[in-house]
Amino acid sequence: MCSPHPDGRQLLKSKGTLPPSVIPTTLVIDYRGRIAARGLKALSEAELRSLIDPVLKEG
Repeated sequence: MCSPHPDGRQLLKSKGTLPPSVIPTTLVIDYRGRIAARGLKALSEAELRSLIDPVLKEG
């Protein structure tokens, strides 16, 4: 997990790979290290749980 940088260093690292419209981005990684789900906006708790719960049930 990346910690926020007030000076925008993390954001600058993604320059050219992610358009500004997809920040914030949330990735849910499964037990095999694969991207199981992603959210391309700010997520509510309910939305985040709907992405995480299926992955937790796998394990």
